[in-house]
Amino acid sequence: MAAPDLVNWQWIGGYGGGHGFSFKDSDMKSVPKWVHKELLRLIEEYGLWDAVNKDEYYELTGKVYRYRIVRFTVEQGKSAFRIYRR
Repeated sequence: MAAPDLVNWQWIGGYGGGHGFSFKDSDMKSVPKWVHKELLRLIEEYGLWDAVNKDEYYELTGKVYRYRIVRFTVEQGKSAFRIYRR
C-alpha cells in the first residue's frame, strides 16, 4: 500500500505506540481538541488498527486547515498515529 502524499503537510502531533516507542501526552499539544476527539472516536469505533481507511490515513476539514491522521505500525504490531495539517 502506498504511503499518503505528505508534501507540504506539517506534522503537529502523534498518538499511540507500544512499549519501546510511544508518543507522549505533550506530542498532542498542537493538535486541536476537536481533531483529537475525532481520533479517539475513530479508535473507539474501529479499534487502533482499523481506525483509518485503507489508504492509511483519515482526512478532516476544519475552518482553516485540513488534517490527516496517518496510522503506522511500531514494534510488536502496535499502532500509532501521526497528525498533519495543511
